[in-house]
Amino acid sequence: MMTLQQQSNPISAMLILRWLLGIGLALALTVFVLILTVGKGIGSAYQSGASSEDLVRTLLTLAIPALLAAMLLSVFLPNARAYLHVVAAGVVLAMAGCASLLKSNSGEAALYLSGFGLWALYYGVSAWGKA
Repeated sequence: MMTLQQQSNPISAMLILRWLLGIGLALALTVFVLILTVGKGIGSAYQSGASSEDLVRTLLTLAIPALLAAMLLSVFLPNARAYLHVVAAGVVLAMAGCASLLKSNSGEAALYLSGFGLWALYYGVSAWGKA
């Protein structure tokens, strides 16, 4: 006699994580591109007298859409370990940049850090764990 556990096909935690990341990254990338194209974009960072914090913000503004796209692609390539490692290096750099913004824009930096942290969990399971 089969038990309930054997009859149903349980959804793995990795599959749920991949779906959450895929949907979240696609939405984040879309919103980020809309903000850059429709919103004020990155123009304010190029004003005279821009501080080093504005430089960090400008670099993040330019690099984050590319990183989000790479992170989204990595969700579809969980077995491409070399690609995952390259994206992970970018995520670590972005997390360091976001950490520098915690003092002035804690909400924005925390949002980025939580998204990058969720991807780091995915990376750890995909590259090093047994999914």
